[in-house]
Amino acid sequence: MNKMKTNIKSQKEKSLSPTQYNEIIEGLQLEKMFLKSCKAKCFSSEITDNNIVKVGTNAEFESYENKKFSITSSYTITAKSNKKNLFKIELEYYLLFHSKNPVDERFFDIYSKRNLRLNTFPLVREIVQSFSGRMGFPPLVLPLLK
Repeated sequence: MNKMKTNIKSQKEKSLSPTQYNEIIEGLQLEKMFLKSCKAKCFSSEITDNNIVKVGTNAEFESYENKKFSITSSYTITAKSNKKNLFKIELEYYLLFHSKNPVDERFFDIYSKRNLRLNTFPLVREIVQSFSGRMGFPPLVLPLLK
């Protein structure tokens, strides 16, 4: 398989038109999606009223022959209380697609901003809620994407 690996931050080509993007979306099939890696660490169980939760994301795109491509979507969730680390959860999802139309970095640039998190974030929310409860905190419910 020929692979082409691209980081989301390296996009420089002209963007797809909405019509081109929609044509690709219409011809897209998700073949696989699974949790590739998961790491959780509890630093402290002392919570206060001044808690801050941050969600960081990253995505990488690989193009294969036969109109297939994969995306690795990563999330880092950190919780702090009065500047003291409470916990950190790192998740990485793998998604494999087949497309009727050619897909390149221009598609990935748009997809990663619009659709990717809609596919993976519900899974992230479930794991964060479960893990935070298992770490001794009240289960943390991350907000919906809007």
